[in-house]
Amino acid sequence: MASGLLTGTLHMTRAHLAHIGDPDSNMTFGTSGRSDSTVQTGGARNYANGSTRMIAGTAINRVVGLTAVGVTQDERDQIIAMMGKTCVFRDTYGRKLFVVFLQVDVSDIPLTSPSLANVTLQSLTVVTYDEEV
Repeated sequence: MASGLLTGTLHMTRAHLAHIGDPDSNMTFGTSGRSDSTVQTGGARNYANGSTRMIAGTAINRVVGLTAVGVTQDERDQIIAMMGKTCVFRDTYGRKLFVVFLQVDVSDIPLTSPSLANVTLQSLTVVTYDEEV
């Protein structure tokens, strides 16, 4: 074996997105990576006596970034139809989240036939959802 050759296994990141209550809507696609942001609600408040206090809320907002790579036109239409609806998101990192998203950005991949695109779901916001029946 020649020295300098890289060996190992390449693990593609896969994600699944489906509308709650509609298992036929399950989509599987490759993603460009993983991003996760968690924000505590609250802020600094100024008072008349000149003091400033931190007031923290109880809610913690979690936002997951997702760019679906190599998406067909039918899959784009399906993703757009899911906007504003509670969906279940799963990936190869073991995350299972209930999310909602309100914006989709599409960038075409040039010279692909049929036409493919990268689709960014802006801010998959994690929502509270109870799976119990």
